[in-house]
Amino acid sequence: MRQSRTPIILPSSGTQLFIADVPEIAVREAVVNAVMHRDHRVRGPIQVEHSPDWVSVRSPGGFVNGVGVDNLLVTKSTTRNAALVNALRLLNLGEAAGVGVDRMVADMLRYGHRPPSFETDGGYVMVTLRGGRPNNAWTVFVAGLPVEIRDDPNAMIVLTRLLAERTVDGESLSAALLRDDDAAESVLRTMTNVEPATASRYLGDLVEREVLVKTSTASRGPSVAYGKGPKFPRTKRGSRTRGTTPSTKQQQEMTVDE
Repeated sequence: MRQSRTPIILPSSGTQLFIADVPEIAVREAVVNAVMHRDHRVRGPIQVEHSPDWVSVRSPGGFVNGVGVDNLLVTKSTTRNAALVNALRLLNLGEAAGVGVDRMVADMLRYGHRPPSFETDGGYVMVTLRGGRPNNAWTVFVAGLPVEIRDDPNAMIVLTRLLAERTVDGESLSAALLRDDDAAESVLRTMTNVEPATASRYLGDLVEREVLVKTSTASRGPSVAYGKGPKFPRTKRGSRTRGTTPSTKQQQEMTVDE
């Protein structure tokens, strides 16, 4: 009730959304997670602090063994109290263990906010959601994506990274996704639905059309490199392509797996 809401109209359907400064699903999951995963052997309340554009939820007790701030998105959820988890699920207050953090991340990112931040000293766990007015253009774009993309925290992390970088790969995304390079590349393949064999055909077609040229002697594998060909789209001096002038980094030679 204390939050302001921003009206956003979706051009595709004419539907009007009213987006709270701190997304409601993220707040709900933060509170439910605190009740579900707190250490009930430790005396003390769950503390919720909030302002119009941020909310923090602090619960007694640290993470369970094997879980930490650096692996929340990839570690299988372990609960201290299975009976409590089942009760919350039956009351429709919580879903299966392990989806709360995913929902918080996806819900924050789909409106252009930073992902939730977590901290602990072993005696407590605190999650902070920093919101504010949503990014209108980004919110409209994400709302038009398939639900399996906009509800997937990994997909939203990749798309958010593409706002700042023209291209991404498994190596550059591994830290953000908390996964190794191979697992991060698997996320990209799932999002694009492009397997290595299909990508190889695409690259062959671009080389044949002289959009790209092979710049390495390797015939296959990650050492195969491609650069701009004679028919690669050029940027006119003083004008912009796709809304931006390529930076020096963007003009560098790209390396891809064939």
